Amino acid sequence: MLDALSEETKRLAYNFWMKPGISRPTGNKADVKRERIGPKTYSSHQVYLLEKTQTEVYIDFTAEYQCIKISQRSFENCKPYFIRKVRPKDRQTCCCRYHVETTRAFKCCMNFRKKILNENDAYDENNVHVYDYISDIVDVTLCNIEDNVHKMSCLKRDCGECGIKKLELLSEETDNLDTAQIVRWERFQKVDIKVKGNKTIKKLVLVKKEPKL
Repeated sequence: MLDALSEETKRLAYNFWMKPGISRPTGNKADVKRERIGPKTYSSHQVYLLEKTQTEVYIDFTAEYQCIKISQRSFENCKPYFIRKVRPKDRQTCCCRYHVETTRAFKCCMNFRKKILNENDAYDENNVHVYDYISDIVDVTLCNIEDNVHKMSCLKRDCGECGIKKLELLSEETDNLDTAQIVRWERFQKVDIKVKGNKTIKKLVLVKKEPKL
């Protein structure tokens, strides 16, 4: 039962639900959950979305805190009221030019990293990560979150404790010689498109690029 848990265990479980990779804000400031906590007293908080199933979150918690004995039901009872499962309408993705270009470049770079790891047995795959999401790399290059947000000094790269230096790169990924391997990706570029009336207009389209890393 929840009442049988110590306050420290309740706090650890509560905070664990809000860890990066476990849940995240919806991105819409209008998504706010309101809960009654007393007579004419309410608490409001921005809605968070689970990025895993509740069972997966429980397994992660018990793996990290092996000394804590807690049932899954008790652990789920510690979940903050503003965290909920993802609904179909929550699966919205930014499609702006910069986001699309960054996403495509990221995927190409990770595919290149996979290729290098498969071809070179000298690398330890346990130490060289192939990231699934851009946010994973962001988290690696920033200090730990405090009060559910990153410090502005970290985001502006003014912090001396974090930065791109924390991201481990393969020698092939920093090679700038003429013999360096080519990485193919896409970016938006204005090109001439012929239209009716024998006219030509400029249109922003994705163009394949083959730069060296």
